[in-house]
Amino acid sequence: MFQCIYALFLIHQQSNEVGGSYHMEKEGLKRCLDHLESNNLAVEYIVTDRHPQIQKFLRECNIEQFYDVWHFEKGIYPYV
Repeated sequence: MFQCIYALFLIHQQSNEVGGSYHMEKEGLKRCLDHLESNNLAVEYIVTDRHPQIQKFLRECNIEQFYDVWHFEKGIYPYV
């Protein structure tokens, strides 16, 4: 059975906690996924932008990633 849950979490973090602003997106995702798992919710699919650290992290977690259409279009628009 397919179930879709939209979750919004407010996570307070500072860039100096994770080694700079570039790493904040990945750390925020990790914290959100940890929160979901601690509440017995498994994530099988997720929609994100094309951030390289996020791509690698999701591959390692065996979570299937789909790209946000706006971010995808933004990346290919200069070449069309």
